[in-house]
Amino acid sequence: MNARLRRLAQLGVTGNPGRPAAWRGIVWRYGFAFAMIAAGVGLRWWLEQIVGPLPPFITLYPAVLAVALVAGMVPGVLAALLSASLVIYLFMPPVGSFRLPAIADQIAVGIFLMTNLAIAITAERLRTAQRHRMELQQMNALVATLDSVGEGVVLANPEGKVVFMNAMAQTTLGCADHGVMPMLADVLRVARSENADAAARHAMPSRSAAQTLQLHTYDGREIPVDLIEADIRTGGADDARPHGKVVIFRDVSERYAAEDQRQQLLDTGA
Repeated sequence: MNARLRRLAQLGVTGNPGRPAAWRGIVWRYGFAFAMIAAGVGLRWWLEQIVGPLPPFITLYPAVLAVALVAGMVPGVLAALLSASLVIYLFMPPVGSFRLPAIADQIAVGIFLMTNLAIAITAERLRTAQRHRMELQQMNALVATLDSVGEGVVLANPEGKVVFMNAMAQTTLGCADHGVMPMLADVLRVARSENADAAARHAMPSRSAAQTLQLHTYDGREIPVDLIEADIRTGGADDARPHGKVVIFRDVSERYAAEDQRQQLLDTGA
């Protein structure tokens, strides 16, 4: 992952679910674990009624594996512990007790737990790698989209430090992404000169929070821009603290030049 993607990931703009969605995920994962263990134990009991004595964990290995792959490591470990407890109590002699007097049964339980712990860890690593690949794909798509738009886009973290500038923003402001990004206030520098009055004359009312400013670029120019800024909130209405700020701006120098030329023609005709 390159530097731009790492900084963009700091804002959590690639799929940070809100609290209700997170709680639903937790309920679903642990509900799935309990359902799979209940199904495995029920199938084990049903098969024993039909075919006779069976290996104690014959239907629980696939059940725990499914939990670890689908729900994650912690539900997988919980499923393994719950499975071992139920099998000891329901199927291993003495039935109806958690005592294991037979050494062979103790070894069987130990092997079951160690095997499923290894399965749960391996499954979690696979899930983590897949999640990272999906996040990387999302960030690459987001960066490509932001670089293709015709406006400058600047993203900053809650401390005001710039973490991302798209290609148009770098071109317009005359600065490049060299890995060490400045503060937002240092990037979007409002020019304090007589040219700022020109920007104010051309400002047009809008239903949005857009404003027209004169910016001082890194290469010494002063350009008028239409600019809008907003807080980044990735957790919905419950996300009280913003994760950063996004600023979108467009160089309107050509529009101003055209308006000035039209005004000169009108003045000449008058």
